[in-house]
Amino acid sequence: MCIVNSMKPFLIIAYSIFFLTLLFNSNLRARFLYNLGILRAEVTMQNNQSIRLPFVAGTFYPAERRELNKEIDDFFALAEKTDVIKNFKFNNENLRTKALIVPHAGYIYSGATAGVGYKILQNSLKENAQKIKRVFILGSNHNEKAGSFKFSVFGEDYYQTPLGNVKISGVSHDLLKKYPNLFVTEKFTNQSHIIEVQLPFLQRVLGDFELISIITGNADIDDLYALTEVLENYLDDETLLIITSDLSHYHKYEDAQKLDANCIEAMLSLNVQELVKTEACGLPAILVLLNLADKHDWHTKLLDYKNSGDTAGDKSRVVGYSAITFYGDKVGTGNILSVNADIGNNLSNTDKEQLLSLARRVLEHAVNKTKNTFDEKEFSNVLKMNGAAFVTLTKNNELRGCIGDLIATRALYKSVIDNTVNAALHDPRFLAVEPSELAEINVEISVLTAPIPLHYNTTDDLLEALEPNVTGVILQKGFHKATFLPQVWEQLPHKEDFLGHLCMKAGLSADAWRAGNLKVQTYRAIKIN
Repeated sequence: MCIVNSMKPFLIIAYSIFFLTLLFNSNLRARFLYNLGILRAEVTMQNNQSIRLPFVAGTFYPAERRELNKEIDDFFALAEKTDVIKNFKFNNENLRTKALIVPHAGYIYSGATAGVGYKILQNSLKENAQKIKRVFILGSNHNEKAGSFKFSVFGEDYYQTPLGNVKISGVSHDLLKKYPNLFVTEKFTNQSHIIEVQLPFLQRVLGDFELISIITGNADIDDLYALTEVLENYLDDETLLIITSDLSHYHKYEDAQKLDANCIEAMLSLNVQELVKTEACGLPAILVLLNLADKHDWHTKLLDYKNSGDTAGDKSRVVGYSAITFYGDKVGTGNILSVNADIGNNLSNTDKEQLLSLARRVLEHAVNKTKNTFDEKEFSNVLKMNGAAFVTLTKNNELRGCIGDLIATRALYKSVIDNTVNAALHDPRFLAVEPSELAEINVEISVLTAPIPLHYNTTDDLLEALEPNVTGVILQKGFHKATFLPQVWEQLPHKEDFLGHLCMKAGLSADAWRAGNLKVQTYRAIKIN
């Protein structure tokens, strides 16, 4: 009791300093009240124009204009010293910057990495005498209070930073009018930092420009593809695309470096299948960019990578940051997000036999650790089409491994090759298949059709819509996602049991499906065995 009483004067002084700081520092006060759920980002009216005021100035970046300018100057000076800035030149009209992936943490953590990305942009514009007048910034929702939406567009007239006002493009209002099924204005997405921290850099590099900010929400692959098509209508030499995203979150330093290396490689190679396994918080927005990059054959280059352990944080729990540029302007296929719904029905008996033979050959070489090579010429045109396949291994009628693709992001034969290896060696539920087991292993391939959203209002609707022994089911809530192939109905013939086990596979409670707020998709599978 004596110790507590002796501490009272110090506690009173500490609390007094804290509340006086909040009283006289509007930015810290706003942040504090926002964290308590009391305050949302403020909007003011001037001359009948709505202006979204700075929300994280003073916390994520300096609130005073001169200090902010100096900090950005310092980041640009650091960038100038990097080898990538010294050696990477954009001196050709076909090598113009089309898009950037940049981080969105506080400047003390990720500003140096963002600075390299924006310095490359500045150099590119200067060398090509290019003028950017319009910027799309795409990010993914970071506010748990936001409701259900596909894409949220900022709806005010201006976005303010300490460097001045950024005009919101009329394109934002066009999107809301033309595509009401895709775009809304979700007020809580306005309370995030992920757009705001990009603006001072853009103001310094571009001067005046118009902004369209798009936040992704509960968007499925079809929605992302639709957004890709919408953006196509606005992309030109005076338009820039910015993706705001960090990489892995809160791992040890060395673990984060490995995870981030995989994520960066997936982005650089436009490998959607690998990218969806990563922790990039802007994943949906990145997927849209990768599809555009594939369609236009844009080149990619890593400009900088760091994590918070390299800048201002300790190394026990770090967040990863990258700056990646996309440049060029050729026309490609633009189908890396597409799914060929008919590929299974187009398979001939010869194609099926070849896939099964391929899987068996891959299995034996993978398990025996022997080298195997494949010539693309040996596969039919159908097998070279984008397709999604699952490979299931059984031993004595018991599951021994099952891995597959839900999205058709590569040639069907490649999907079979990779998933055969993964099912045999990398299914986390099982030990790797041993050479001594090969004679007893049965291989089954399931070629999937495109997933179709299953819309329902009640749990009775959901149960009624399910087709046992016919369709597989994908179930998702937030980052929890799992699927059961149609074959699983044989073990779980009752719909309630099927959904309950699928929920548990996704890391949810067995009765989560009864809440009625899950995203459900179904698909069919062509079995080859």
